[in-house]
Amino acid sequence: MSSTSRLCVGFVAVWVTVATVGYWQTPSIDTDAAAESSNGGPNAPQPGRDANRRMRPAPVVRAVPTTPTTPTPSVAAVTATVIELTLTDPRVSGHQIRIKLAPELSGPISTGYMADLAALSSLLETATLFRAEPDNLVQGRVGDPRVPTKESRGPCPPGLVEANVKSSYCNCGCNGPTMRKGMVAWAGGHGQGPDFFIFTGDDGQGDAWIHDHTVWGVLADNASFATMDLLYGLPTIPSGPATMIADDKGAATPVRFNLSLIAKGSGR
Repeated sequence: MSSTSRLCVGFVAVWVTVATVGYWQTPSIDTDAAAESSNGGPNAPQPGRDANRRMRPAPVVRAVPTTPTTPTPSVAAVTATVIELTLTDPRVSGHQIRIKLAPELSGPISTGYMADLAALSSLLETATLFRAEPDNLVQGRVGDPRVPTKESRGPCPPGLVEANVKSSYCNCGCNGPTMRKGMVAWAGGHGQGPDFFIFTGDDGQGDAWIHDHTVWGVLADNASFATMDLLYGLPTIPSGPATMIADDKGAATPVRFNLSLIAKGSGR
């Protein structure tokens, strides 16, 4: 083989080697994507005070795609439906309570019901907060004949046998997780409205109710907890074991709210 031929073959061999190495050594791309997870009962005694506890921060999940991509939105941002209670009582007018619906805790019927109520174009027939017990709970009623109710208790948490779970006060079985600060549930162990309550008590009180309540939402932000504090500051009057929101003259005066749908996710 001539020197010219050997030079051409060598050039081709080097070119193929470089191209092959360059192809197989393409680095993968590491992209972080945050994923948020959503982690009383009207007839139970008041718990101790715990004004400072807030919901635990959401964990971060690392995703490693094989090709460059647009940052993936969090799972909660894709699936969560958020409803908003806007208070209309002059004493707290304009303040809001935002609730992220949690079908993973209650099943889809209760959360779908609340989303349908929030999507109505006019005021609800029933939308009031009437009971407030500081650092414990606010209870209300919500409903409208345009959206029929349907009894649907939440599921018993994984690992528990419903027949072995005793109720704390309502003889209503195992309907959901142990109540924790910020959770929103149907009252009285029922699987439907109109009565619901927002819990801000301590873990001891939540443990006392065992698994009585169908939990269909969680408070969505710190501003909602601040609104709860405003409600706790309103005058109240005793009514049996409960305390009802009152006016300055001592008459029971529920706080009315407007309900709206501010974020509609793929999961309800």
